[in-house]
Amino acid sequence: MRSPVHCDIMAQYFFHLFNDEQAIDLDGMELPSTLTAYDHARNMARILATECIKERGRLFMGHRIEVCDEHGRKILTVNFSDVMIIDR
Repeated sequence: MRSPVHCDIMAQYFFHLFNDEQAIDLDGMELPSTLTAYDHARNMARILATECIKERGRLFMGHRIEVCDEHGRKILTVNFSDVMIIDR
């Protein structure tokens, strides 16, 4: 008996950055799920926030990454304030 062919369906996600400037993602990335796209956006936000602090010495917590599907529909937003904890 032959086993059925397993086909992983990947979806295209686009990660648009809104900080001091807009950076629209024209290439996108194939990922297996919206949860994976969310995790990727959170990691991107942390890396970009760190770079911003290193380069400018400040961070505007209103910066965000909007994730859109292959049809251009916004499916989630990750605000920099959602991924950073500021201790005093």
